[in-house]
Amino acid sequence: MQKKWVLSLFLVSIIFLNSFAQSNDSLGDTLLNLVIEGAFRAWYGYTQYNRVIKNANAFFENEVGQGVREGKYIINDFDNGQYVRIYKIFNRILESEHLRQDRHKYDWRIYLDNTDDVNAYASVNGVVIVNSGMIDFCQNDDELAVIIGHEMAHMVKNHMGKRATENIVRNEIIGLLASALVKDVSDREMFRLIFGFAGGLAGLKFSRANEVEADREGAKYAASVGYDTDRGYDLWRRMMTFSNTGKWATFLSTHPYSEDRANSFLAGKYKEKYYKPYNE
Repeated sequence: MQKKWVLSLFLVSIIFLNSFAQSNDSLGDTLLNLVIEGAFRAWYGYTQYNRVIKNANAFFENEVGQGVREGKYIINDFDNGQYVRIYKIFNRILESEHLRQDRHKYDWRIYLDNTDDVNAYASVNGVVIVNSGMIDFCQNDDELAVIIGHEMAHMVKNHMGKRATENIVRNEIIGLLASALVKDVSDREMFRLIFGFAGGLAGLKFSRANEVEADREGAKYAASVGYDTDRGYDLWRRMMTFSNTGKWATFLSTHPYSEDRANSFLAGKYKEKYYKPYNE
């Protein structure tokens, strides 16, 4: 939750007090109480947001670490052809001029999820995970760069933080969380409450607007280091063809498909606007 949201509430509160408090003592007292309560909840919401995001980082780092120990996730295995492929694409995208400000902001890492599900996802602090099934599905590195760039964009655009903010505000659960704290509800339970998240990285969903933004920004990153992002059209059109197969269930539930989404890779003219040849 942004500091400006909290400050805005204080400013609005002052305006209301100035307008009404002097003309009606009873109303002024009521408004004052509302302002105090609102200010408390706003500040509490901001601090609670920070706790939730901190907990999300710990939750996902634990999930990734456990996955590596159990052999589910692979990192830095340069004898694995699939890992080498996504590693090279990932690090090439990191060279994009559009990621200059974010290159050292995160602990960027890419993992191979050693399953045949067609999926890819971002968690927090620079972690991107690509399933073996997604690598097999992509017909070329351009399509795979569209996928990887998309997940990196989720990170850069702080979609997890925005989702937390929206859920806290929209569901009006700040007060409920305050009550929950009295009952010693754990940080992990608060995290699950806000995100509606039962466990496992692959289930994390973002809004359709977030997905569209990640498509656009990810295509910008990929095009700027020499990938043909028009291939995103081919990729998403094929996804529709395979959408009824079981291995697609998770990906398409967290990355909603639409005809417009496929067309956007051509209509957005990302290749025309951002493409630059890449010299290794």
